[in-house]
Amino acid sequence: MRQFTTRANKNRTALVNLSLGFASTNMDDTKYRLKLVAMERMLKVLYERNILPIAAVGNENTGNFRYPAGFKNVLAVGAVDRSRSVPAWSGSTPKGHATPKPDIYGLGVGIYSAWGRDCNGSCEYMLKRGTSFATPYVTGVAALILSRHPEFSAADVRNALLDTALDPKRGPSKAGLAAFRM
Repeated sequence: MRQFTTRANKNRTALVNLSLGFASTNMDDTKYRLKLVAMERMLKVLYERNILPIAAVGNENTGNFRYPAGFKNVLAVGAVDRSRSVPAWSGSTPKGHATPKPDIYGLGVGIYSAWGRDCNGSCEYMLKRGTSFATPYVTGVAALILSRHPEFSAADVRNALLDTALDPKRGPSKAGLAAFRM
């Protein structure tokens, strides 16, 4: 695989944050399933080209999740609060799912965020929650890993995230990165 440090890859995208989601249920619609297959293929190509897709797993409670986070080549992100507890609304795949998700967790509760703009251009800020807030958190940690190891492939970044994530029961890992693995 080409390394990020080659001249051709110097300004190339290495990570894609996907704070969006499409239902994993009601798959009876053939057109819907075809769209999901097309999206999965596109994300697989990104991964094969050294671009790591990182996606929110959704806020539909345990046993419910959203695509694209459910796809194999996507790093799926759930949410934790500041005490490292997983809120009941943070999604996950049902037990026995072929690809258990989420893969990792990020801080997704009590996130101070811009939330709308008025006619004068002033922005309102409020505390928000959701896996769409946890996903950029994990993407930021991935960017820090890449800044330290620009030669890493997408698989290397994924493995580094999973290998160095904090274990909420044991405290900080050796690397001290701020993503969580349950």
